[in-house]
Amino acid sequence: MAKIRFTYEAPRWAKTNGFVKQLALYCDIECKVEVTKGWLTESGTVVCTGTDENVIKFKDKFELAMREYNCA
Repeated sequence: MAKIRFTYEAPRWAKTNGFVKQLALYCDIECKVEVTKGWLTESGTVVCTGTDENVIKFKDKFELAMREYNCA
């Protein structure tokens, strides 16, 4: 079993919370997200657990999505 823990800050319209939950389902891992919403931004703490391979797949896909988002 592996665990990944990270925080994020994003614009509210990006709906990062929903993306994290959908990606966790896709990668077959268990994920808990705690979100604090501001006027324009949201920040969250994410804790995910699962098999080593699935957590690595989640991490890689999340990092790729953030790189694509930041480059756009």
